[in-house]
Amino acid sequence: MPQRIFSGFLAGLSETVELPVDFNEKLFHRLVDYATVCSDGRMVSAFRNGVEVGMEI
Repeated sequence: MPQRIFSGFLAGLSETVELPVDFNEKLFHRLVDYATVCSDGRMVSAFRNGVEVGMEI
C-alpha cells in the first residue's frame, strides 16, 4: 500500500536530475492538486495522487 501512495510522487520526480533546493513551480504543479486554508489556522494540501496532508500555519 505505501508503495502505491508514493508512486505518484516518484513519477513526478522521475524527470528531475536532482532534487531542487529552491521552490520549483513546475514540480509544485505536478505534485499538488490544490491547497485549502482553514479558518482554524490549518492548511490542507491535496496531492494529485489523492493524499491529503494537513499542517498548522
